[in-house]
Amino acid sequence: MLCDYPDLYDYGNESSGVGAYCLMCAGGNINEKNPTHISAYLKRLSGWANSITNIQHNQEVLLPAGQNDFAMFAKNSGEYFIVESRMRNGRDVSLPGEGLAVWHVDEDGNNSNEQRIPTQHYELSLEQADGDFRLETTPNQFGDSTDLYGQANKRFANTTSPNSKWWDGTASHLDISEIAAPGDTVSFRTKLSE
Repeated sequence: MLCDYPDLYDYGNESSGVGAYCLMCAGGNINEKNPTHISAYLKRLSGWANSITNIQHNQEVLLPAGQNDFAMFAKNSGEYFIVESRMRNGRDVSLPGEGLAVWHVDEDGNNSNEQRIPTQHYELSLEQADGDFRLETTPNQFGDSTDLYGQANKRFANTTSPNSKWWDGTASHLDISEIAAPGDTVSFRTKLSE
């Protein structure tokens, strides 16, 4: 209440919002005595980011888990991708999965809109690395071990599923690849394609 955070669960209960990957959804449902962190999106809005790397062409990015270090690629001030490393330890010991979390933010979205279309989509979406979109299509889901990048799926780009397009369907040209396995620090390469 002090921070005026938005609720990131679905009020209509047709979907699962961002599951247990953020306290403002189901992050306290698995272990109510040790709830998970809030997402990079909310930490950034609160001014709690330790550092934010602006994603550029042909760079290697290193993100330590649990240190509030993020990477970001923006279309504009309201729609952007924000990336963080999450690992099952400390406050995040109850996470459903670990690795690189790629969040798609649209500050004009609404987490009761699970339709994943340009005019109806979440305010905060977890780009689920397995491409199953269970958080948007199934109620009462916390997430699973294949939701974050770095294990089975090591690339997020215009042609992958999920893809890096903006909500209006235009290409963001963002290509994140060579995503390392989950650990204290996760590394990845970036490319901004034509």
